[in-house]
Amino acid sequence: MIGKRVDIEADLVVLTPLQIGTGAFREEERSDRDEQDREPDTRNVALVATDFDGAPCIPGSTLKGVLRRLSRDNDVLFGPTRIVAAEDARSGKAVFWTARIAGNSSDCQRNRPHVSMGTDTRTAKDPETGVAKRAHLFGGDYVRPGTKFRLRISLKDAEPGAADALAQVLARLAAAGGEAFGRSTRQGQGRVALIPETLKAKAFPSGNDLTQDWQSRLAGQPSPDAPDLIRLSLTARGPFLIAGEERSDLRPGGYGEKVRVMTALEDFDGQGPRLTGSTLLGALRARFDWYAAGLADDCPSGATERLFGTPGWRGRLAVHAIRRSGKPERKKITSVRLDRFSGEPIDNALFTTEAWLNANFQVDLRFDRHGPKEPEVSCETDLKIFNDFREELCDPDWGGIQLGLGGNKGFGWFDIREVSDA
Repeated sequence: MIGKRVDIEADLVVLTPLQIGTGAFREEERSDRDEQDREPDTRNVALVATDFDGAPCIPGSTLKGVLRRLSRDNDVLFGPTRIVAAEDARSGKAVFWTARIAGNSSDCQRNRPHVSMGTDTRTAKDPETGVAKRAHLFGGDYVRPGTKFRLRISLKDAEPGAADALAQVLARLAAAGGEAFGRSTRQGQGRVALIPETLKAKAFPSGNDLTQDWQSRLAGQPSPDAPDLIRLSLTARGPFLIAGEERSDLRPGGYGEKVRVMTALEDFDGQGPRLTGSTLLGALRARFDWYAAGLADDCPSGATERLFGTPGWRGRLAVHAIRRSGKPERKKITSVRLDRFSGEPIDNALFTTEAWLNANFQVDLRFDRHGPKEPEVSCETDLKIFNDFREELCDPDWGGIQLGLGGNKGFGWFDIREVSDA
């Protein structure tokens, strides 16, 4: 038993795909192989954390870690980060329960996993080099945007100021855009927000309803500092394709060898293309590396690594959000299929690519002012370097960027312009 306490509950809504992994995988057969493939016939799919009913959840340890970061290590709420002496060993005043899918009945929990989950497929990376691993795919389960979890926090026999400290942390979680949980947060994934109007509070063992008091506490908190956002609009000049899995379709007329179809990656609603944060950051990094090399001594050494990261360092530039715009349409483009060994056309064999036309996006990039205590180059210097690079990207004559596959065929070329309301 916890004893005298206040229980605070509220709904959390997933804003971008959420993956809180466990380190476990499942092996899954691929559906896009043919007789010429030399690639493995299975792929590993990373699993997400689930509760005892098998439904996705946000573990209490994950919640505690994210909220500790937002509170700047409040020892009263969370306990000490390091215990040097025995007298320092004490638990925090806040207890974080596992957040389960909103709706408490077991039937609801068992029926929801297939509704709220999806699987993303990517090219596997070599852990030693960090580059794409040839002929290997990797998948990951994720919780779809719009899924709601029920947050529960118990505040034990609170010391003066502990309630206000917890309210400050929850206010940051309730801010527009939420906070990042789980994997791939630098690519814009894992953003979760608290819904303020769903907050409820109750005292135990008295049973007094403290909802109004806690909602007032939450509303009275100062707005958190807005992140440094750089908003860009990307307009496609032609077809755009990030490859999904391949499939086989019948040829027109229903005779002869089947046609291999490379499918285009869809957004989560299935109504348009998806631009992944990793694709965008990878293209920006390659373009910036070329740009920095052209500046020679005018660009401080290591700018690419500081902005985009290196092993042991996340980098100062991250994707905050990617939104689809316009009215995209799917387009099938058929060509002659090539033999993988000789490079020669295969007689009477076709290959079809599904691409997107009118694929437009609005992107928010976030500049994080983190770094070593005594950096050789200041954050302001790196921000100025990137702003100069951004002006080049937005140049109407020779700016722009190439994203996805088929750049040598004219696929994936985007014009970029800056949007001032970030």
